[in-house]
Amino acid sequence: MRAHRSLAAAVAGILGLTTLAACGSDSAGDGKSLTFVAYGGVTQDVMVKQWLEPWGKTEGVTVSQDSPTDYAKLATMVEAGKVTWDLVDTEPFYPIQECGKSVVKLDHTGIDVDKLPKGTVSDCALPIWGYSLLLAYNKDKYGANPPTSFADFFDLAKFPGTRAAPANVTAGPLEVGLLADGVEPSALYPLDIPRALKKWDALKGKVNLWKTSSVSQQQLEAKQADMALVWSGRAAEAVKNGAPYAPVWKQNLFSWASVVIPKGSAHVKEAQSAIRSLLTPETQAKLAENIAYAPVNSAADPKLDQVYAAYNVTSPTISEQSVSQDAVWWAENQQQAVTQWTAWTTS
Repeated sequence: MRAHRSLAAAVAGILGLTTLAACGSDSAGDGKSLTFVAYGGVTQDVMVKQWLEPWGKTEGVTVSQDSPTDYAKLATMVEAGKVTWDLVDTEPFYPIQECGKSVVKLDHTGIDVDKLPKGTVSDCALPIWGYSLLLAYNKDKYGANPPTSFADFFDLAKFPGTRAAPANVTAGPLEVGLLADGVEPSALYPLDIPRALKKWDALKGKVNLWKTSSVSQQQLEAKQADMALVWSGRAAEAVKNGAPYAPVWKQNLFSWASVVIPKGSAHVKEAQSAIRSLLTPETQAKLAENIAYAPVNSAADPKLDQVYAAYNVTSPTISEQSVSQDAVWWAENQQQAVTQWTAWTTS
């Protein structure tokens, strides 16, 4: 996930620029190498251990890593012609904005894109895994009369209690506001930002906006929010740690992490090979078994524990209720959405 939702980001520095696959090192093989960049923490550690390290050993590629993903830093590298990153974990709108600029078009050969969720594939990016923004509620608070929709999140009269939601607009608060206001999923985009903000007026000064996903998980574990808009992975981890919350899957807002190859990478061939490995059913299953993100290859068959299975957002019972974020709309309208949401949150 992104910088504001990376798991245990504090360990990112420990992970930075660490060589992971001894097989095929520059001194002992043909010099093949690859530098992977993500947002650090447990998330990056799982990707390296379950995907890149095994792939590197098989292919004879030395894998190093850096963190966090930084779009400005990447742009500076590309402009200077000194690109040291080869494979980067990004938000889905970024490679649409930067296709042919900071990132290159990908070769989809050997990848069954028909098995990937609709909207997750673009010229310059492919998905890593999926997740959703959902409504989680405290079962102890609401008992036999729990919320059942995003509309209930905004109804303080019927469902009194504390609220938490993402501070970052790209996480989905505008979509949630519109869905709560009765907009049909098929008519969600283009987002009617003024209408969404008007819906959020009902919670003005009454909602705690979390800036990092780790904070959202902490809020659930400390029972600081009776209802919270959180990412599925964070909700799952909180529940595994004993938090008494349940999800509302109706109209859960599906999104995904993307992987890109920077323009100017000296190891495009290795990066393409790594992406092909990433999207095999086997690798997708290993990732899902080790962290609460959903496999994007529909042929993957992960062996999940009870909690992870309950939060597997690409399973048919959940995905049939999902509304997918429109990465193209966000690529084209991110700045105006950020400006208007920021004005609302700071006024």
